[in-house]
Parts: sequence; C-alpha cells; structure tokens
Amino acid sequence: QVVDEKLNWCGDDTLLIQCGDILDRGDQELACFYLLCKLSKQAAEAGGGVVILYGNHEALNSVGLFQYAFPGGNLEFENVIGKNIDKYVGNNRWRIQFANNQPSRWAAFEPGGLLAESMLKNMKAAIVVGRTCFVHAGMTAKHVKDFGGVAGMNRAAEEWITKVHHGENNHTGEFSSVEEVLEFANNR
Repeated sequence: QVVDEKLNWCGDDTLLIQCGDILDRGDQELACFYLLCKLSKQAAEAGGGVVILYGNHEALNSVGLFQYAFPGGNLEFENVIGKNIDKYVGNNRWRIQFANNQPSRWAAFEPGGLLAESMLKNMKAAIVVGRTCFVHAGMTAKHVKDFGGVAGMNRAAEEWITKVHHGENNHTGEFSSVEEVLEFANNR
C-alpha cells in the first residue's frame, strides 16, 4: 500500500509507476493529475517516488484530438482552465483560435500550453527499474536504437512537449481579421 485512506503517501521509499492514460478516462482528469502531483511531492519527502509515463491519450490531447474525452472531463477543463483564462484576459475571445474544439483542454495540453510544461514535460516515455522496463503500450529494439536508449526517448518526449509549438496562443483574443483567426487556428 502506498496511499492511505485520506489519499496521502504512506509508501515510504517505494517507487510508484503510473503507466499513462490519465486523460480521457473520466470526469476528474485534472483532479487525478493533482493527486499524482501531491503524491509525488509526498513520496519524495519520504524517500520514495512517483513516475508518470506518457500514454497515447496524453499525446492525443497534445495535438488537439479529443474524441475520447468524456463530457464531464471537458466540463472540468472548462471550469478550472477556461473560466480562469476568461477572467484573466477579461473576455472569451481567445477561444476562437481553437475553432470550437475544446479550447480549454487544448490551451492546457498543446506543446507550450498552460499545463504542458508543469505536467507533461515531467512524464517519461519509459523507465527502467532493476531489470524491468516500464512503458505505456510497448517498445521495440528499434525504438531504443533510434532514440539512443530510454534516456534518449525521454529527452525527445520532453523536448517535443516544451519546444514544439503549434503556434502561439493569442491569450488576449484580439484578432484584427478573420484571416488572423484562421492563421492562429491553422498554426495549431
């Protein structure tokens, strides 16, 4: 047991590995991320650790493919992310650049997005513990060779989520023309 009944870390020096697909699994995705972040901090303080691996659903969300998201999960993003962006910029015009495709979710997870650096860049593609390699859905010898090992795979994943931009978000929502809106949408 690594988590007690109050959802606090009790695993001492245990290493917990979460194997991906936190996203698109229900109505409380951000709450799950928050819990894993809290447990990670508590585990580190106790000499343990929490490692979160990328799943294909984290990648899908990063490129704007939300067909597997639950309606309640989209509502959670709207309530936690979207409404706060609206309040911060004083309007909701920033949403137009996302072409009505879950703007709150996309603004959070696209490369360079609001949660991409704080959450997704800390996830791993794979981790080796002892003689066991943990991944989300499999890995081939070609993957290992092409990326220069597990460390190279993890580095490539981190670089992609932090350095690649589909286009800068226009957080003010001030667009001068329809063409400018389309340009921002097409850059995603």
